[in-house]
Amino acid sequence: MTEKKFGKYIVQDIVKFGGMSQIYKAIDPATKEVVAIKILHPGKMNHRTINGFVQEAKMLEKLNHPNIIQVIDFGKEEGTLYTVMEYINGKDLKKLLLHKKIKGFQEKYDIILQIGRGLDYLHENNIIHKDIKPENILILKNNEVKIIDFGLAHYDRLRIFTHNHFIDGTPTYMSPEQIKKEHIDTRTDIYSFGILIYEMLTGRVPYQGNDKNAIMRAHINIHTRPRSISYYDSSISKNTENCVMKTIEKNPNKRYQTVSEMILDFRRSKIKKGEWE
Repeated sequence: MTEKKFGKYIVQDIVKFGGMSQIYKAIDPATKEVVAIKILHPGKMNHRTINGFVQEAKMLEKLNHPNIIQVIDFGKEEGTLYTVMEYINGKDLKKLLLHKKIKGFQEKYDIILQIGRGLDYLHENNIIHKDIKPENILILKNNEVKIIDFGLAHYDRLRIFTHNHFIDGTPTYMSPEQIKKEHIDTRTDIYSFGILIYEMLTGRVPYQGNDKNAIMRAHINIHTRPRSISYYDSSISKNTENCVMKTIEKNPNKRYQTVSEMILDFRRSKIKKGEWE
């Protein structure tokens, strides 16, 4: 591709192309540091998205946690907004699960705890991710976990048209209150996190359907309950199963109220019968 600069950064290759933005691999010529640049499509910009983009970039730039992708810089080049992040050479959890590359309970346990620590840090900083799902979890070669697309994911989330209005999110992992466009707080992330854990432990998501609307109806229908985790794997401990099922309670008041509370219970449980004391 023709060399292009965004601020002081030289763009090298495209990493990901989305409906609202593109992500490029780039380099800082002064430090030789490799970075990722997320560029908001000019055609998608309006007053609301510009203000939101800038406000979130300023907020996220202050975050520093080993399980959160680091935002380094942000700016505007020739009318185009961009955010500079650390470049991560890893694979997303969705692909790893699809190809059964995550093997063994210990590895799953470690990934779950790292996601939990990163999510807890976001919540401590008053940030609700709103789109926790395997595609937004990157796993590095050393099994280090990075949560990506937090906050800024607002511009990349799927907009679903249903019942005469749009909903931002990914149906498989959305909380009931998110689907119903009710008040949401950190507990909506806890629900999505629980769906992700359920999928990691069983190889399936709890609610499936022929289309997006069917999946969303299953999430909000109080009479529709997912199969127990032990139905798919009898070696999973009852304590771990109870922990995950509490995380995906449809009523947010019945869920864990904080990620730290959930992780504490999860650490106390034995993910596999006889695995840990």
